[in-house]
This record gives sequence, C-alpha cells and structure tokens, in this order.
Amino acid sequence: MPIFRLIILISLGLLTLRELSSAAQNALATLAPNGKHKIATKSSHYIQVQEPQVVIDAIKQVVEAVRNPSAWKTAP
Repeated sequence: MPIFRLIILISLGLLTLRELSSAAQNALATLAPNGKHKIATKSSHYIQVQEPQVVIDAIKQVVEAVRNPSAWKTAP
C-alpha cells in the first residue's frame, strides 16, 4: 500500500466559512496516515498569491517526506 503525505492548507478569509468547514477539513486530514491541517492566517482565498512561502514550505515538506519517510513529523 502506498504511503500518502497530505497537508490540508486553508486560509482564514471567511471566518464563518472556516467555522463551518473546520471540522470537515480536520476529518479530511485524518483520512491520510499522519495527515496535517494547517491554516494560512494571513490569506483570504488565494493562499498561493498572498502567502506563497506557506505553500512552498508545504510542498517541500511533502517532497522531503517522500524522499525520506522518517522526516515526516505528525505535528503541524
């Protein structure tokens, strides 16, 4: 069985939407072994535009974990 590395990355753009979807996002992250749920606190909808470094860091974490599975930390 392949090992999946998953990071759920959301913004705080719409607080009511965040409140409604937070539980669903957490549940989605738990579907993958050692999944993560991170929140981009300085973004609205377009995280890749407003906080590109957060996205870059998440991608780097996933790539590193694929190359070196012991590098994956379960804490956000």
